[in-house]
Amino acid sequence: MKKKLRLPPLERQEQLEKFIVKAVAQRGISRVTHSHVAELAKVSVSTVHFYFKRRQDLVASATKQVEDYLIDIFTENLEQDSVTDALTDLAEAFLQGGYENPDLIKVWLDWSVGIREKVWKDYQRLQEELHRRVRKVLTRAKREKVLPKDFDTLAATRFYIGTGHTLQLMIFDGRSRGEILKAQNALMRAVFLDNYPGKSS
Repeated sequence: MKKKLRLPPLERQEQLEKFIVKAVAQRGISRVTHSHVAELAKVSVSTVHFYFKRRQDLVASATKQVEDYLIDIFTENLEQDSVTDALTDLAEAFLQGGYENPDLIKVWLDWSVGIREKVWKDYQRLQEELHRRVRKVLTRAKREKVLPKDFDTLAATRFYIGTGHTLQLMIFDGRSRGEILKAQNALMRAVFLDNYPGKSS
């Protein structure tokens, strides 16, 4: 029988982190254990414990990966000259995450309702940062007269980000792509007060 090769420590940790997200997506933040990760990764429970001592370390790894993912797509899409393109592209990229990275999105959804969990403050901190970034774009839209000067950027930011939950739940509920895109377009029209021009190109 061919001897199984031992992965270098860094590679093993990176491998386990992927399975941690999958385990949390399947079991939930409040229930995931080292055994769940070990079963998915096909390693011993002691191996998982070696890299992630406590259950809280598993949760922290999963939420950190979600945070990194969201910060990346917000940064990539919001730093554009056109405010409508920025918000449209971000909405599309986030929606695509439900298809391409469903485990990360499931962890994010679970995290968003974990009010009694110790990681709730981390979620609030992340939300504040995401809100800050979107509101900055909407404020620029007011300055460029894309939106009226009395436009409530805070309320629109909350609506824009909050609707993301609904769109992702529609994906996991098995709704058609067409139905979801229709809902997304309704979101953009609502944010831009029915004056949504669509992307510039």
